[in-house]
Amino acid sequence: MAMNPWVAKAVVLAGTVVMMAIRAPHGRRSRSVKVAKSHKTPLEAGLRVVAGVGFFVPTIWVVGPAFSFAEYPLRTAPLVAGVVCVVIGLWLFYRSHADLGTNWSITLEVREEHRLITQGVYRSVRHPMYSALVLYSVGQALVIPNWVAGPSSLLGFAVLLALRIRALGAVAQPPIYLGVSVRTRSDRGTELFTTGMRAYTDARYADAVTALRSAQAAGVEGAATPFFLGASLLMLDDASTAVAEFARVIAMGQTPYLAEAHYYRAKALLRLNEPSEAVAELDRSIRAGEDPIKSAAQSLRDSLRVLRER
Repeated sequence: MAMNPWVAKAVVLAGTVVMMAIRAPHGRRSRSVKVAKSHKTPLEAGLRVVAGVGFFVPTIWVVGPAFSFAEYPLRTAPLVAGVVCVVIGLWLFYRSHADLGTNWSITLEVREEHRLITQGVYRSVRHPMYSALVLYSVGQALVIPNWVAGPSSLLGFAVLLALRIRALGAVAQPPIYLGVSVRTRSDRGTELFTTGMRAYTDARYADAVTALRSAQAAGVEGAATPFFLGASLLMLDDASTAVAEFARVIAMGQTPYLAEAHYYRAKALLRLNEPSEAVAELDRSIRAGEDPIKSAAQSLRDSLRVLRER
């Protein structure tokens, strides 16, 4: 038997009010602490708009007939399941904010005296704030008998999370090639390597990939070829193949490219939405490297920690 949709609307309104009441005091407290490092970008601002629209679409459904064309009957089972998800999500949302304290920020910012939180819910839940938002959004999708308003919050959050991680893997400036000599079994190998690196420095990355692969087949040895092949692939957004090439460099041990290979492999892993593996690679880059690559790895790791604490 279908239920009155105003029951679902009451749940949505109550959940929205509670969520805003939870976040408001933490936002004020967070703004009182100076920002040590900010990673705000136009993309980040755009993602926040997308997530915000997804969050407020259910409110639009509550107050007006804008999405009446997508209505379906409200049933007891999904309503009850949805309310349970919403309640658990709100509790976890509150606990994650309380345990983060002034470390919390609505965007990717590292505040002064920032530290990794391991107590409270962070001791047992890997991403408590994200988990809370997922639970809350799933609950809304179950509670709201509307094909547009129901999943809007979940879709907006999914876009935010996926593109946020990928954005951290973007490479604005590829590794610089300063010229190196390579070992090879033939002059042809040297010629192919030189051709490939000329294409690389000219930002013709597809041509660089072709020439460097041919150089490898011609017997060019050493870490330079797979490293710059991996860098070219990363610039072409072929992250999975780039991960494999950087792994070849790392497997060679102590070479001039070791720390950078860990760092750019982390970048490639972020393009594949693998943040945990990326953090491990950044830790290795920090241990193996010196500035400026060490500082770059530390900065990226700090940004990922902000994401992972949510």
